[in-house]
Amino acid sequence: MSRAERPRARYSTARSSSASVRALRISERNGLSRLATYDTAFIITPQGREPVNLFAKLKDCWRIVTRYMRPHLRLGYLHRSPS
Repeated sequence: MSRAERPRARYSTARSSSASVRALRISERNGLSRLATYDTAFIITPQGREPVNLFAKLKDCWRIVTRYMRPHLRLGYLHRSPS
């Protein structure tokens, strides 16, 4: 039996047991089939709650900001000049 075919353990050994138990409780409370960690937020949609990874969203925001602000950062407009 390959690793993908094995049934998933209820309590993951990848994290510490207390973190795993907390993640499992969050998942069960929100009706999710996968573990939800503290970096997961939930947005309300017409279909119900939808998990959103906050780190991924933050990374997307940073990518957008740096894309549009790169010329200003290069010219030093956003940095205070020493007096």
